[in-house]
Amino acid sequence: MPSFSPSSTGSGRLLASILAGAMAAGADNFQLSGIVTDSAGNPLRQAEVVLARTETGVWSDAEGRWVLGGVSSVGKRPRAEIRLASHLVLESSGRMNVRFQGRDLRGRGGWTGGRETRMDPHAQEGVAAARSNAESVVDTLVFYWKGFPRATRILSSYSVKSLGTVVLDTSTKRSNVPWNQSIAYGTLEDPRDGQSYRTVRIGNQNWMAENLNFRAPKSFWWKGFPDSGAIYGRLYPWTTALGLPDSCAERACTRLSRARVEGACPSGWHVPKPSEWRELFAYVGGDSVAGTRLMVPSRSGSLIPSVGDDRFGFRALLGGFAENVTVGVPPGYIGIWWDTEEVDPKRAGQLTMQPTNRHLTMDGLPKGMGASMRCVENGSERDPGLYVGYIDPTEIVRGSMWDSTRSRAIPTVQIGDITWMAQNLDVEVEGSWANQDSTASSDRWGRLYRWSAAMGLPSSCDSSSCAGLISSPHRGICPVDWHVPDSVEWATLVANVGNRAEGILEPTAWSAPQTLKPPTDAYGFHALPAGSTDDGRNWERGVTTWWISSSERTSEAAFQAGFSPCTGGCQFSGISLTHHTWKTGGVSLRCARNR
Repeated sequence: MPSFSPSSTGSGRLLASILAGAMAAGADNFQLSGIVTDSAGNPLRQAEVVLARTETGVWSDAEGRWVLGGVSSVGKRPRAEIRLASHLVLESSGRMNVRFQGRDLRGRGGWTGGRETRMDPHAQEGVAAARSNAESVVDTLVFYWKGFPRATRILSSYSVKSLGTVVLDTSTKRSNVPWNQSIAYGTLEDPRDGQSYRTVRIGNQNWMAENLNFRAPKSFWWKGFPDSGAIYGRLYPWTTALGLPDSCAERACTRLSRARVEGACPSGWHVPKPSEWRELFAYVGGDSVAGTRLMVPSRSGSLIPSVGDDRFGFRALLGGFAENVTVGVPPGYIGIWWDTEEVDPKRAGQLTMQPTNRHLTMDGLPKGMGASMRCVENGSERDPGLYVGYIDPTEIVRGSMWDSTRSRAIPTVQIGDITWMAQNLDVEVEGSWANQDSTASSDRWGRLYRWSAAMGLPSSCDSSSCAGLISSPHRGICPVDWHVPDSVEWATLVANVGNRAEGILEPTAWSAPQTLKPPTDAYGFHALPAGSTDDGRNWERGVTTWWISSSERTSEAAFQAGFSPCTGGCQFSGISLTHHTWKTGGVSLRCARNR
């Protein structure tokens, strides 16, 4: 991965000369005016006209007219990049660097495929022109339409003058990264700037299917390029993302992981909590495959081949991260999105995806770094019975049920709104196997069942869809008032325990190398490595555990939940939710109490 740093040679002299010229030319009283229209000559209402140095701006009226004046703070440190005519760029993020086609005054920059490319003759001419003209530039007027810069005008002095008519391109400039054509997307229009985003419902959550591109204070595009913003959105420091004071970047602020924070999101939407990210991961299959399920496919918005398939339409585009406009890791190599939780006084929680990794990680990033934002719609967390979020282990309720067929008590545990059996079922029926062919072992490990056997359905249902025979809830071979859990209930369990498998694994049966973290069974779920069987032939007891759900995925496959050992240096310790598992295989059955 390339390392990026701002140019230093000559930049100090250039900065001094430009700022000196700006201060000398500045005046407390000046007035700029003009009219903005579209390409057909129609006046544009609410086009934004902004002085780049101070980000002072005005809106055009119904006739397209605008007047801007009275700015006295022209010498303030600029907070945004100034985009010059003919693609010349005057960057101002602590250092002043003139750039042309992404290169500095010495022609450095322009990364392609991880290597710095040579400048063509046209670019060399542009850099030479930038050198000769830079000192005459006092400021730049930027004309925005629906959040995107559409035109610029260079100012050589602050004065009273009309700029006449400026024509803006009002066409929708969006990413050329393909959308998942099988997904029914929604639409969100941000009333603050008129930008439109696609949205996608995944499970019980409604997510933005694009990175946020709202121009909040101290946010920026990678290298200041609007084209980057159209694809990857803007990058936001954590304090900007959450709408907090700048001082929160260096000190501990109120812990916000359980609060809804709108921050830079549109009204009615909020910055995801860690538990909301985990609910998403659980629904798409768990941490070990979430990177694949959420990222766009190979080279779509990535600079290197991606393992993503974007199966659920989340369309994760890797926007990079940066310390400022010029210093950071570029888009396409890594994607980082903020959550609401502080890790320590100077770091905050974030989600990381990389194009070659099927799994994803949640860790901490310095709060001052710029990272991407996704917003989730308000209200999802209030829907009863679905994705109730993380439950502290101290809030569980242990109990028992009476098994009249065996004249014994079976332990139970209530986690959130769902009461589970705290051991695997061991009812003998056709299409089931005693674990390792030992009836005595089933008392501890439970039996392994084909899908049709657990569901109490004809064996033909293992090779054909029986959706018309499935009730909700579906009892199957569970005791009266209990049922075979569906995929939503398994996903809810994953969210309840924070998608950390160690909290449900029985400590004496699992080893730390298998789980990365020592099993605690803090939730009393008592998950044993009962394994599985391929039609009674191959066994995996002591290695894995899988449970049946009542939810079909295809005529021959059903949804399952479970845990497999972590090998090969992976960093996954979560619970897997598998969408395509053969019905003929034998796995364990846990029953849930009817509600």
